[in-house]
Amino acid sequence: MKLLNNCMQISTVVFSMSLLPYDMKVTLSPMRLRKGDDKPVRMTILLKNVEQQENLTSVVIDIPSTVGFDRTGFVNRKEIRVGTMAPNEERSFDIDLFSHQKTISGSYVVKVSANKHYRGYSHILGNTSKEITLRVV
Repeated sequence: MKLLNNCMQISTVVFSMSLLPYDMKVTLSPMRLRKGDDKPVRMTILLKNVEQQENLTSVVIDIPSTVGFDRTGFVNRKEIRVGTMAPNEERSFDIDLFSHQKTISGSYVVKVSANKHYRGYSHILGNTSKEITLRVV
């Protein structure tokens, strides 16, 4: 602030800053999972570091117990330790989702989180999360 001739002039500075460390897009192909079918749904995660610094990154996928990462359906959470991502770097991940014996028709929420870590993977500084709906027919 400056005082000029008994009038105050206020300088405004605008910073363009994203509050989220990553830009994330999640797609499913095909859009529906068939109950009792051996063919999986391919979930593609496109992740971009939108910050101006390198980030130690991991991706965590949480799925309901009625769907699995393999045909047995025992595992409901998967963590991918990406490593260091440079500014504006993009990475893509393909994850297969399967139906199994406990799969029931309906709509299910799949949560995908991209985490920014400090020093090691045990400390999380920030994250970007998306929830998508997976239909089982």
